[in-house]
Amino acid sequence: MSDSQRLPTLIVTENDGRRALVVDGYVQSVAAEDLRAGDVWHALLPPRRKPWKALILGAGAGAVTHLLIQLCGPIAITAVEIDPRVAQLALDEFGLRSLPNVTVVVADAFAWIKTCDTAFDYICIDMYTGGAMAHGTFSTDFLRDIVQRLVPGGSAAINIFKTRRLPEQRHRLEQLFTITDTIYTGGNVVFHMHPYG
Repeated sequence: MSDSQRLPTLIVTENDGRRALVVDGYVQSVAAEDLRAGDVWHALLPPRRKPWKALILGAGAGAVTHLLIQLCGPIAITAVEIDPRVAQLALDEFGLRSLPNVTVVVADAFAWIKTCDTAFDYICIDMYTGGAMAHGTFSTDFLRDIVQRLVPGGSAAINIFKTRRLPEQRHRLEQLFTITDTIYTGGNVVFHMHPYG
């Protein structure tokens, strides 16, 4: 297996006093009972209205899924995760199996959303493996797919590392979305947005 094909290293461990999923040295998710106000996962929650049908692209160990259930009750949530090992940990070690109305899908989000025929009123984009955002997240094709999966009035949120590429990434988002909220948390920026129109 070449270095580019190697599987990321997954560790469930204590990090800053919290049970966490660490992928290639980066905290990918923390246990629901260990989430804290101010975490990036809280910043991804919709700020204005509670959704009834949500899609999470990059489910990780389920932090956003747990928070949505806490905020909104047992809404329908589809959580897409590319790594089957992460999905299994989310189900077995981080409690997603016990949540009502949650469907975990093991798939590449870019391919999956193209074939999805369900509309959502909230889409969360949090697609990282370790310290790298999934290549193609800011492609026009993928962002159009997000727009097409949102119901009228629906919203999306995206988690981005604060880097020098942030202005370019924001510009790409603004080609299809109005950014309604920008939340800085630690080394991350979360944009909440809705499609033009």
